[in-house]
Amino acid sequence: MHRPAYGNQLLTQHAGRAGEQEKKRLLLDLLDWILNNLYDKISKKYGRQDRQMLKVFLVEDEAIIREGFRDIIPWNQHGYVFVGEAADGEQALPLIRSTRPDVLITDIRMPFMDGLVLSRLVRRELPDTKIIIISGYDDFEYARQALRIGVEQYLLKPVTKAMLIRTLVEVKEKIQEQSLKPPYQEQTGNRLPEKPGEEQISQALREEPDQEETPGTQPDAEEQSLRNLDMSKTDPEILRKFLQSGMEEEAGQFARDYVDSLRDAADSRLFCQYVMLNARFLAIAYVEELGYSQADLLDGLAAAEMTGQPVSRSGLEEYIEEILKRAVSLREKETKSRHRGIISEAIAFIEEHYAEESLSLKDVARFTNVSASYFSAAFSQEMGETFVEYLTRKRMERAKELLRRTDKRTAEIASETGYRDPHYFSFVFRKTQGCTPRDYRMGGKQG
Repeated sequence: MHRPAYGNQLLTQHAGRAGEQEKKRLLLDLLDWILNNLYDKISKKYGRQDRQMLKVFLVEDEAIIREGFRDIIPWNQHGYVFVGEAADGEQALPLIRSTRPDVLITDIRMPFMDGLVLSRLVRRELPDTKIIIISGYDDFEYARQALRIGVEQYLLKPVTKAMLIRTLVEVKEKIQEQSLKPPYQEQTGNRLPEKPGEEQISQALREEPDQEETPGTQPDAEEQSLRNLDMSKTDPEILRKFLQSGMEEEAGQFARDYVDSLRDAADSRLFCQYVMLNARFLAIAYVEELGYSQADLLDGLAAAEMTGQPVSRSGLEEYIEEILKRAVSLREKETKSRHRGIISEAIAFIEEHYAEESLSLKDVARFTNVSASYFSAAFSQEMGETFVEYLTRKRMERAKELLRRTDKRTAEIASETGYRDPHYFSFVFRKTQGCTPRDYRMGGKQG
């Protein structure tokens, strides 16, 4: 049925020349227009979305990705209608103003106006629009800003068809849940400008995202749980300390304790996503400091598939446990590798200088450019014996070789194996070999 845009104009235009039947049809059209207009107002006020498909708008500067999403996602099948696309934020704004989408999907890094600036403007002017950020940058600062702005999801590229559909379904379910109860007050109904001015863009760039709050609204339960959060519990140093000194077998209990410390905030899926990304970026930065790549951390990690997806409290615990275990495993691997390198240098140095009486642990540690305490621990861990035990064993092996193959006196052998005092040499030999140097030479001990 044809629905006139303005009932009064319709009557004025046709009443003069229309017959009785035409007037009745026009009156029915007018009544239909009034009813639909009232329904639209009620829907706008109470957020009802069940009568129509959700509108989605896409902003992505890479044409291949933008066109790929537009063409391969079965929008209608999942309750959406694709209403527009743009290559950057500045181009998108007037189109968003006219289409007023329920869901905005936007990249972060784009020319002219990036996704964060666009998201702040849209959040302020169209607070009901849900925003999904797509980013190719594994940088926690981007994620932090996006989540503080109030975006619904933060997805890391490459974003698969299944991943985006799953996210769209989640967002749709949330919109439907929110439509069950009316907002506390009328929304302001502000409209976006036809073309953003420099002052508006500058303001969006300057403003603190966490200070934004839509006028005339009150926080929902999820927002309230975040307001009660003790932010000290999200201090990155907590996770960093575990990465530096925690053990793999402790990761599970640590993850549970960590999530429990977040209290009610961990019931917010958006906040859990924030914490998940925080753990991911911290772990990546940590293993890169050790000389590993991001792929070394994430490849084959089951929890890696959860990144950027809505996550529950239990899912967050699972994610943190897995990523910490992998990071700690890489740390131990790097430690052993570094130990092997240090110990290899130390063994070569000892081989060259074991006959020097003054040779000490500090000398070898200095040569390998590590502290004496670190070297002592590393040596014991790698070799299964202390530095003194190893040095003594090395000297005794050389002494036995000289006793078997030469006629040198005990004093000479003692001197060649790092002992200035032959009596002390004999004492150490008997203690470690179970006989005196003389008895060993005479065949009493062939060790």
